[in-house]
Amino acid sequence: MRCSLVRLGATAFCLLASLGPSRACELSAIELRLSAADDHLFWSEFWNDTDPQEAAAELGYCAHELRQAIRLAQDPDCDKSRRSALLGQIASRRLTSVRLAVSRMTTKDVAERR
Repeated sequence: MRCSLVRLGATAFCLLASLGPSRACELSAIELRLSAADDHLFWSEFWNDTDPQEAAAELGYCAHELRQAIRLAQDPDCDKSRRSALLGQIASRRLTSVRLAVSRMTTKDVAERR
């Protein structure tokens, strides 16, 4: 009886260990992505008048960081986190603004070429 309990315990341990470590919602990673997106947005505005190509590249980097923040906020480990949901909403709104800025830059660029 004791031997079978030990085997059962060892089997259960192996199964749990194979699932990998449990992860927590990475709020700091989401906040870090939002901060990086803000930095890229700053540099986009900085370069806007002197180097439109660099400004557009910075907007692309900003959009990438925001998409990563949204992906992290939608992680299953963050399902019950209100803070994660709020950060995801902030990232989504900012991404919409960045897309609008990119479309304005493209429209402005096309108008200047005519």
